[in-house]
Amino acid sequence: MLKVAEERAPLKQVAVVYSTNSEEADELEEMIRPFTVDGNVIRTQFGPVLGTYVGPGSFGIGIQSDKT
Repeated sequence: MLKVAEERAPLKQVAVVYSTNSEEADELEEMIRPFTVDGNVIRTQFGPVLGTYVGPGSFGIGIQSDKT
């Protein structure tokens, strides 16, 4: 995930999503922050429907970049 974020940097918007482990989400947020334009990272927890499919301990990112 970080490699994709770095390749697409600078990022206009970034979101970190997680299921149950907020500590790993903290770490991912700090690692991805340098690739953002303004240092802002949106952070949220998966809802119950998606959480059912991805399971505990899952996390991911959403990014918006000008690069294609």
